[in-house]
Amino acid sequence: ASLQPADLHDVIDQALSLYDGLFPGVTFERRLAPDLPPLRLDPDQMKRALINLVDNAVEATEGRGRILVATEYDRAEGRARLVVADDGPGIAPADRDRLFVPHFSTKKRGSGLGLAIVSRIVQDHLGTIRAEENTPRGARFVVELPA
Repeated sequence: ASLQPADLHDVIDQALSLYDGLFPGVTFERRLAPDLPPLRLDPDQMKRALINLVDNAVEATEGRGRILVATEYDRAEGRARLVVADDGPGIAPADRDRLFVPHFSTKKRGSGLGLAIVSRIVQDHLGTIRAEENTPRGARFVVELPA
């Protein structure tokens, strides 16, 4: 990754613009932290990671649902959070530990590399990623990056 000061919100805008009008049954919601500082990012790589997460969310909702993309800034911890959440069926607890393993997939099609690629990009940014349950239903992916 070629890290440079960049605006994560610009990356989000670029990634989500690719979905404009493509999935009329999906509502994309943004909740972006107004105080998020510039982060050391490779904008192209982070955009790729975000697209993989949003593609998975669209597929999980079967084209009919709500997808939230949010940022949070934890000044005390010096961390920025990027959240992608959906209201699909969620992730089985037994699968959660294997989500980021290459070639693991719960889908009938695909290579099982999407989340492994996301995990690698996040690691290259000195960050972490985890999958959680989304309340009241669905999945929530949380990326934490140094800020």
